[in-house]
Order: sequence, then structure tokens, then C-alpha cells
Amino acid sequence: MLYKIWIDCIYRVGLQSKNKRKSIVFSVLIMSFFMAFNFFTIMMLVQNSIGIFFYELNISYFSEFVNYVLMLILMYFTPSLVVNLLFVRYNLDKLMRDVINQKVEGNFIFYYTLLTIFAPLIMFWIIWIWYLF
Repeated sequence: MLYKIWIDCIYRVGLQSKNKRKSIVFSVLIMSFFMAFNFFTIMMLVQNSIGIFFYELNISYFSEFVNYVLMLILMYFTPSLVVNLLFVRYNLDKLMRDVINQKVEGNFIFYYTLLTIFAPLIMFWIIWIWYLF
């Protein structure tokens, strides 16, 4: 499924960009952002259910806001970026062949972004209603 999302993402970004290298770079950044958001949501759910926040970064030299931004970048975005770069590195020929042959079967990136954004909102809303009553 991830492979189909990648093909659709590269194809959709490639429609907007004339340069194919830029479309791959932008696709990596887009997919890394959404994967980091998914990872952040899962970790927050796990940490809230356990009651212990174990996946955090505290550097006393920086302010709380800077620590939070560094935590988001270093602990959530960077692992997603590395996973996506490795995926693209080992599947680049196959990805580009399928994109050039236009083996795009649907709006996978559109559904993935909707699911990534709205699923946590719906889950938190359901949990909030559950605790309210």
C-alpha cells in the first residue's frame, strides 16, 4: 500500500513540477511530514494511555518552545525522513518506471492525507465525548 501511495504522490507532484528530481524531493518531504504526523499521533496516544511521557527531549539550555520544536524535528521528522529516503533509494528505478508508465490507480495520496489529518481529530473527539459522559 505504501508503494501505491508513493507512486501516486510522485505522479501528482510531478504534474505540478517540470523537473522530475524536484518531484522526488518534494514527494519525500510530503510523505515524511505525514508519516511524522502519524508517528506523533501514535506516540501521544500510547504515552497518554500509559501515563508516562518517555519519548521526549529536554535540553536545559533552550527554552521550552525551542525544546518542543527540536523534539518534533529530531525525534519525529528525522526518522520518517530516513525511512522515506531509504525507501526511495532502494525502489527509485521501480517507482520511476511505474510513474512514467502511469500506473496510477487512484487518489491514494489524497486519501492518505485525509486519513492522516482527520483520523486523529475524530479519535480525540470520540475520546473527549467518552470522558464527558
